Amino acid sequence: RRLRSMIVAGILVIVSLSPVRGPGPRATRIAAIGSTWGQRVRVAVLVSGDQEDAPATLEAIAGAEGKLEAWELPAAVSTPRFSQFKAMKYAVSRAAGDATVDWVVWANDHTFLIVENLSCYLRTLDAGKVQYVGSRLWGPCCGVFNSGAAGFALSKTTIEMLDGHWRQDTVVKPCDPEEKRAHIATCLLALAPADGLPVETRDEHGAEIFHVYGPVRLATGAIDDWFVTKKTNVDKRAPLRGVDSVSSRVASFHYVAAAEARVLDDILHAQTFSSLDSIDDLAARWPKPKDLGGYAHAWPASPEKRRLVATLLDKLQLCPIPS
Repeated sequence: RRLRSMIVAGILVIVSLSPVRGPGPRATRIAAIGSTWGQRVRVAVLVSGDQEDAPATLEAIAGAEGKLEAWELPAAVSTPRFSQFKAMKYAVSRAAGDATVDWVVWANDHTFLIVENLSCYLRTLDAGKVQYVGSRLWGPCCGVFNSGAAGFALSKTTIEMLDGHWRQDTVVKPCDPEEKRAHIATCLLALAPADGLPVETRDEHGAEIFHVYGPVRLATGAIDDWFVTKKTNVDKRAPLRGVDSVSSRVASFHYVAAAEARVLDDILHAQTFSSLDSIDDLAARWPKPKDLGGYAHAWPASPEKRRLVATLLDKLQLCPIPS
């Protein structure tokens, strides 16, 4: 188990605006990040001026005691509407000049990162090569891509390549933020055909390290048809649901709002739980449905499903971080 205050070097997490709303304002999720996994890694929160609760979000960032950075987006990013790709261009280009950054991790305010495991996994890869790392899906937009919801990582070499291309007078269409079909996956493939594809990130048991869902939905198999289609189009052998689909050294979950983030953080770091003593204790501590949002699932009523979720949580491990 690791202390809450440990800071992992070399990683910059960019928290973009989630397309999913609620529960509550975005500021509540940003505050939760600041009091949980955001204490262990450098985090820059993107803030759009036309965001409904931008002032509250900035207040939440300020209240994180220096653990979070506010990166206020230029107005052009939200004109005529907010663009994830324009926001990504701004953030990647800003990070490219930072000598302390080996990896940029793109996530949103519903992403829950297990920073120790993320760092451990990225240390197995070479930041000096083009690397695009996350949960592989397939879609008509762009072929094989990594889910932004689960969080994906770009190596130092990748962000420098992107920034260098964006600084040129002529930008290829897949990388042009003004193009409707521009996407990070097709952009990287255009710039680095041999290395730009998302890499396989499953562990030695075939379990996924980056996840689009939270632990309850994964353990109980409550995943959506769209996800099954996008995942099996990449690899029909991929485990899609159940306890075995989640690596013991998982790096991310998604659809995790503030209350669930705090419970997960406590479980992983033994701040409230000395161990997973009983399923009943977990059920009592798990957030109520109103605090989970529409895309997360509540603690199951079925004893069998409760055991599945408890088994998944009990298998989670933290990778040691070198001091």
